[in-house]
Amino acid sequence: MIAKKVVDTLTDQIADSLADTIDELTKAITATTTGLVENLGVTLDDKIKEIQRIKLEHPFGWSIEVNFDNRKYDFDAAIAQLEILAKKDPEKAKALLKEIAETLQEETVGQDRQKPDVTIFSQHGMTDDSRDMASLAAQLQIPNAHIVAPDLGWVNTLVEFDGLVQTVETSTAEAFERYPDIPARILATSLGGILWIEVLSRHREWWPRIESLILLGVPIGGANLARMVDPFGWGVGIAKPLGENRRPLAEKVTAKIPTLVIAGDMFQKGHDMMVPVEATKLNHAHFVCLNNVTHKKLKTHPDVVETIQAFWSELQEPLPASSKSLVTDVVAHFRQVNGMTDASQKYFTKAKTQVQLTDGTTIRTHTDGFRVKHVFVADADGQCEFCGYVGWLNTSDLDEAIEQSQTLFNVKSG
Repeated sequence: MIAKKVVDTLTDQIADSLADTIDELTKAITATTTGLVENLGVTLDDKIKEIQRIKLEHPFGWSIEVNFDNRKYDFDAAIAQLEILAKKDPEKAKALLKEIAETLQEETVGQDRQKPDVTIFSQHGMTDDSRDMASLAAQLQIPNAHIVAPDLGWVNTLVEFDGLVQTVETSTAEAFERYPDIPARILATSLGGILWIEVLSRHREWWPRIESLILLGVPIGGANLARMVDPFGWGVGIAKPLGENRRPLAEKVTAKIPTLVIAGDMFQKGHDMMVPVEATKLNHAHFVCLNNVTHKKLKTHPDVVETIQAFWSELQEPLPASSKSLVTDVVAHFRQVNGMTDASQKYFTKAKTQVQLTDGTTIRTHTDGFRVKHVFVADADGQCEFCGYVGWLNTSDLDEAIEQSQTLFNVKSG
């Protein structure tokens, strides 16, 4: 039950832990050790952020009223007063924190009697916390929604892929157990989307409950930055799993669950300053590319909120698979090359045509200043339909694929 969880989290974990922190803070102030005070201030700030996260995840947080010291505080005012008292009067701060915890307990018990209409899972990405994604879910203004936005831990997102999957898996199972009869919707950005694809692939029994999946700047084809960090696939922290191509896995999900992919494109360069637009594309998924929206802003930009609201405004269905053509066959051919990584169109205008097919489709290549070979597939009108690159170890694989294309497809005679 959420009531028990909030009580355990706040009253035991936060209140008791912060009580120790405040005691230490008092000693630090007495000793006038400024550095120690600042360090403990970070700890206090983390506890406050944890309470604020709970506020965002649960609707009662917006209207909570705390009675303390013969005054009434709304939630934000109570937190602000807590920060002040922690520095001026640690004993009062401890009392106020416990009052906040008890008030949350009372409000949560009332919430448990009101079954929500939908659960919204909102998952953050790498080197981040849950606040922005919890806020995004709240901004969508879905009435009577239960928001679940687990915090993965900043450091964990750099090193703990399997542990992160388990965290998402566990929080989902708990939410489904608590409300077994209501539908769910998923919001996920960047690494969070990779985690959700992994979780859904392991739990097909959850698919019928999920109304929609929203992926924000998710490098489903493999993150090019991760490939740069771990070019040999040795398993450098999160880089190896983040650099893997999960498109085949994801497209089994998108064929069954209505999915919206939102990508950002800065300065029409084919990337959001971090993830190439090409890496986000999926068969069966609805696709929206927002101009001049960075990777970071995909979780806070008002255009993203409007796009999701429009998608949710009426029932959606998975799209049929892209129509097969010579271009799609050529693209599929190059996606299968060992070490192929989706890229932006940065070098497209510099690329030289290596193969021209009878329908006007061209295969072009460009080798950049680091001797990394890029390949592009353009349609008969010269529009780029695919861009990717391989590392040094796989250059020969790409060369072989280009040579094979001359026999596999209809090549225009010279």
